[in-house]
Amino acid sequence: SPQARALLAAYTAGVNAGLAALGHAPFEYSLLRATPVPWRDEDTGLVVYAMYLDLQDSDGRAQALHDALIDRLGPQMAALLDPDRTPFDAPDDGSVAPSPVLPDHVPVPAACPPAATVPAREHGSNSFAVSGALTGTGAAMLANDMHLDLGVPNLWYRARQVLADGSLDLNGVTLPGTPMQVVGSNGHIAWGFTDSYIATGDLIRLDLLPPAMPGGPQRYATPDGPRDIKTVHERLCALRAGCEDLPVRQTIWGPIQGAVAGAP
Repeated sequence: SPQARALLAAYTAGVNAGLAALGHAPFEYSLLRATPVPWRDEDTGLVVYAMYLDLQDSDGRAQALHDALIDRLGPQMAALLDPDRTPFDAPDDGSVAPSPVLPDHVPVPAACPPAATVPAREHGSNSFAVSGALTGTGAAMLANDMHLDLGVPNLWYRARQVLADGSLDLNGVTLPGTPMQVVGSNGHIAWGFTDSYIATGDLIRLDLLPPAMPGGPQRYATPDGPRDIKTVHERLCALRAGCEDLPVRQTIWGPIQGAVAGAP
């Protein structure tokens, strides 16, 4: 909208005015041997997109784990160990999720290989809201925890915005690179956000053509007939380290992420 574009343009102008007023660049630029460049409106979009990619299961790891549980232990045990939702979740329609059903029996393989090292969970988020009808003061309560990996500079930046006429007093944190106070309070209402953990992508096992067929394993089956796996070359360049060619194998559903049970 025109209002959003005007807000973004004002933010960009403010960032660049602040950059021009600095006596010297922040120390991170010295560590990286880089030079600050003016901020652009589109850079804000890239910041939001990077946050989206960081919070989503962009490589399909969660779905691959769930599919592996189904393959090894069956759908009931997979639902118990990795449920879609729990009774602690609060859908907008007010419904309550049933507790997972404990299976009558669990198939156990005759020989179990040594357990693989499970990577530590690097981030997670939670948010709790309590109605004023349940508090001693009659005021609602909000607890918002957006814990993510530590970084330099920090992901969140604490900020307070006050208008001289007293009509606005915002306290909270911002996401540097965006003109929004993403979590905070104006003295009347508090707001926050957290990772939704919704499924925004699908992991699809490819049905490769047999080697005896034309194209062999470089082709895959689709509802509209066989297709070729295409390779797209991305050029990655690093400061003072040259450039590297990254081949990415593509399908009609997206890039090939890896292999599951030996199949891409």
